[in-house]
Amino acid sequence: MPRVTSDRVNAHSGDWLCPDRGLDPEEARYLTELFSKYDLDGIGLDYLGYRNYYACFCDYSRAERLKFAEAHPEMDAREVLTHYSESRLVEWTRQARELLLKIKPDLKLAIHIYPDFDLNPLYPAKLHVDYCGQTVAWFYKPFWSYGKILDLCEAYQGESGKHFGLNRFVPFVGAYGGDKLKTPERLRREIRIAGSVGAQGIMLAFFETFREHPELADIVNEEFEP
Repeated sequence: MPRVTSDRVNAHSGDWLCPDRGLDPEEARYLTELFSKYDLDGIGLDYLGYRNYYACFCDYSRAERLKFAEAHPEMDAREVLTHYSESRLVEWTRQARELLLKIKPDLKLAIHIYPDFDLNPLYPAKLHVDYCGQTVAWFYKPFWSYGKILDLCEAYQGESGKHFGLNRFVPFVGAYGGDKLKTPERLRREIRIAGSVGAQGIMLAFFETFREHPELADIVNEEFEP
């Protein structure tokens, strides 16, 4: 299905698991094996979402969404899509957290929000995670304005801890190479804006970019000196 908005195409190709069905048995087996074999403090998740950024349209999802709509006659079609989809993403993280806490009660669960969710960009604060990485400065050109970066930081920080109490917003800043390479000064300003709203950490990517461009790694070192 196409996006609700047309500003970019669907996220990647290939087969995707349907998050509406909850934690897949193979996902559960992998997580159980990972934490049973290795002494890990936590795990970072990525790519929890929908390719079209708002809903799945497999037979299962259509049927379950219809049941949801029938149970909520006060909602219009868009409200049904919004509430059903975000509730399933939240439930997936609840199931994953419940499984992992049985193995390691003190683990920390982090996530990078992608694909984002067009129908409610603020939904990530509801996820059952400790560290909620939300993109505030994207990799690709045209780079986002400093004003937009600040607006996103303030909006996401404003939701932090409101729903799932342990969920804390972590600004995510991207840096890429080639013709998408950011200047050191731009990266510095993005990091400082991200830190201006009271967030207690930051997520940076990609590692390869910082390894290949020490001038950017130097900025990170300077900004996070004790």
